[in-house]
Amino acid sequence: MTTGHITQPVSRNQADRHLAAVAAAFTGHGIVTHLSRIGDVPVLTIEEPSGGPEPTTISINPDLSARGLPLECTFLWTPVPGMPPKAIADAIIAVLNAVRPRPAMHRPGAEEASSDDSRARCRSQARRR
Repeated sequence: MTTGHITQPVSRNQADRHLAAVAAAFTGHGIVTHLSRIGDVPVLTIEEPSGGPEPTTISINPDLSARGLPLECTFLWTPVPGMPPKAIADAIIAVLNAVRPRPAMHRPGAEEASSDDSRARCRSQARRR
């Protein structure tokens, strides 16, 4: 017999409210969004002119089967014809940098302090014995 946590699917109402809140954040920046459904899954779509042959399209939909309502985001962008390769790479790098997790803030001396603390604890424990 296997025991463990059984993932409860997210309600459609909860997913709808969550995507509506995301849409409102875009709208607050003057970006037009469109909420629709593909089957039972709500989808938030943004289409912006790109200067290229196709608009930049971003689709956001929740993973209804996962806890915490993670969002899946697809970004489609066609560079302007003749755009230099470096400019293409720079645009993609900017997106990647924006979505990467931020490293923990480094505090100078933190390693030394924690190392000194653990040495002090070891000396303290050795004295008790």
